[in-house]
Amino acid sequence: MSEDKQNIIDLVCAVHGEISEKAAAVSTLMAAGRLEGFWSKADNVFYLLRKLTVEHFRREEILLEIIERDERLGPGQMEYFAEVRREHGEMLKSFEDIRRLGADYDKGDAGAIRGLAGKLSELTKFIFSHAEKEDKELFPFAREFLSDKQLSELQARISEL
Repeated sequence: MSEDKQNIIDLVCAVHGEISEKAAAVSTLMAAGRLEGFWSKADNVFYLLRKLTVEHFRREEILLEIIERDERLGPGQMEYFAEVRREHGEMLKSFEDIRRLGADYDKGDAGAIRGLAGKLSELTKFIFSHAEKEDKELFPFAREFLSDKQLSELQARISEL
């Protein structure tokens, strides 16, 4: 397997660091302990975190689709990939819930900030856990499993995004 083709896997997983950095920034803002003014500081970081995560999921979905078409996969491996997709769905739902709570807060619902802080805390913990699992399981598996042809397809499809 050529180094250029392996770099496409690195491209898919590279954003984990940036996503984790933004999630850590949100966690740091929450740890400051003052809910008043919290969202005005966190909303820009949150929206960037959401954008990065959605773009990353698009790339990962292509990777998962290519892997899942391969007849060499066993049932346990298919279950793992279904779990990754389920977690993606949960995170996307959390992003939407947080966006909605933030909009409520921006409209003057002072009580929304507690729900917002709780949801953001849950989401950032989930992001760290999910990224760690993918870094230890999904990406090493993809590096070993995918053929040059599959890596070429991954590279072509990601370049179309």
